Amino acid sequence: MSRLPAVFVVATLLSAGCRGDAAPGAGEDDLGSPSDVEQWSLSEVPFLEIGVVEGEAAYQLHEAVSSVRLPDGSLAVVNRGSQEVRFYSPEGRHIRSVGGDGSGPGEFRRPSRIWRWGVDSLRVWDGGLRRFSFMDMQGAVARTEQVEWSADEPFPLDVWVHGVNWVDSPLAPNERSVVLQTLARMPEVPLDVDIRFVKVTPAGRIWATNALPPADTTIQWSVYEMDGTLRAHISTPPAFEPQEIGHDFILGLATDPLGVNYIRQYEIQKPDGSPVGRGLASYTSGIDAVPEQQVMPDEVKSVVRSLVRFMASAQEIHYSQNFSYSSDISELAIEVPEEVRVTFVQAGRSGWTGFFRHIETGSSCVLTYGAGAPIGWVAGVVICP
Repeated sequence: MSRLPAVFVVATLLSAGCRGDAAPGAGEDDLGSPSDVEQWSLSEVPFLEIGVVEGEAAYQLHEAVSSVRLPDGSLAVVNRGSQEVRFYSPEGRHIRSVGGDGSGPGEFRRPSRIWRWGVDSLRVWDGGLRRFSFMDMQGAVARTEQVEWSADEPFPLDVWVHGVNWVDSPLAPNERSVVLQTLARMPEVPLDVDIRFVKVTPAGRIWATNALPPADTTIQWSVYEMDGTLRAHISTPPAFEPQEIGHDFILGLATDPLGVNYIRQYEIQKPDGSPVGRGLASYTSGIDAVPEQQVMPDEVKSVVRSLVRFMASAQEIHYSQNFSYSSDISELAIEVPEEVRVTFVQAGRSGWTGFFRHIETGSSCVLTYGAGAPIGWVAGVVICP
């Protein structure tokens, strides 16, 4: 059965009398602007694009949720609509597809992320089967690994939350303290910003924006070194979600107004002499003490948890009438306390994810429901880290 792509949006609830909705990237000047900050840009057109509206099936992408560039410049793309990993040459020519719907070795039920693994391997996370598949660079599966995480670790894979920050990082949970240190060194998020999206790159840098990509307007990013120094500003195109950020390229998913998927690779253009990142691995040893996050008081947590449960019920009512979950708080007929702000990270036919921030303490809770759950999250579980 075909799957319709979720509609990814950011819908921010504000109490009566508060500001209007901020545009994607609004407030970026507050992230710090030293006089020597570099201005980066992307190539005017992508130097590689994969995807067609009509044509060979191998080039028709549906839910192309993850992609990586391999050492020879070729690409591996998780095309969840067909439950496959597809391989393309550096010029975008289809080489092979592996996988398919099933539970046997080399098959998938809901693949959602692919990583480079070691020198010559790939690792794929399958949320439907809750397992990793390890394969070589040609897609031959060497082994699978079934995984069940402890309830003490609510964010076992790349996507996790910390206060106002929605973080996408390749580091394991026991290595995240280096990211927490950097977030503490970066300028505070303005009070009128409800969520900050943070992407940690293998080069050892943090890309931060006050919008969740993809958005329907250009997104402004601030790029930080791991010591908290602002290195650069850069913009990414509308309806584009970065999936891999290298030193000189960015690879990601673009979606056109008809919902057609494209994998696009842009060149990152920098001033002459711009330094190369040290590499994330160089920061994960000798870590100092990690700043403590302000803990949400139990009475506040109770209020937020109740709100989350009411929100879930309201979403189910909306779905029964519209066959889709809502990204618009006004459609849900639910009253939200003044001290809480709600951001819908994604909402559509297949599920929804909500980010619930308590303004005074800066702490947050999250809930995801349905097929759109971030990797490693358990759908239907309220998490208040």
